[in-house]
Parts: sequence; structure tokens; C-alpha cells
Amino acid sequence: MMMTRTVAAAVARDNLTDILDDAEQGRATLILRHSRPSAAVVPVVDFEAYKLFRRVMREVGETLIVSRDPDVIAAVRSSQEAINRGEIIWDDEA
Repeated sequence: MMMTRTVAAAVARDNLTDILDDAEQGRATLILRHSRPSAAVVPVVDFEAYKLFRRVMREVGETLIVSRDPDVIAAVRSSQEAINRGEIIWDDEA
């Protein structure tokens, strides 16, 4: 589990080297501005995972939008029926 500390922006500004050292050791720092979360300094491996997660969630969201499109639903249903009738051969091994 990643350890996280929380600091005010002024403290972060004055302690950036320590915050970067912490990130290199696997610890995140949440930076507050006016008592509200504003930014985070995280280990680079966590940032890479974050970017991947965002990409996957964006693609899932796009898939859900497409899956609600009546034309897409009708086309998928029609294709499935053609597969069931043997008009389209679906080979998972290909």
C-alpha cells in the first residue's frame, strides 16, 4: 500500500526536494491549496498506471456510448442472427 502525506502548497514549495525523494521511495504527497487538494506528486510507476487507467476508462466509456446506439445494436443483433444461421462463420481460433 502506498503511503501518502498531505502538505500545504507553501510547505511543498519549501520542501520540493524531500517530496521528490519520497516519490522515488514509493511515497505520494498530496498538495493542498486553500485547504483543498490541488495536486499530487506520485512515484512515476503510479503515474504510468494512472495514465493507463484513464485510457482504459475512456475506452470503456466510449464503448458504453456506442453500445447504446440503436443502429449499432441493430447491426450487432443482425450479425449475431446471421452467425446463428450459419451465414457467417465465426472462428475464434483464426
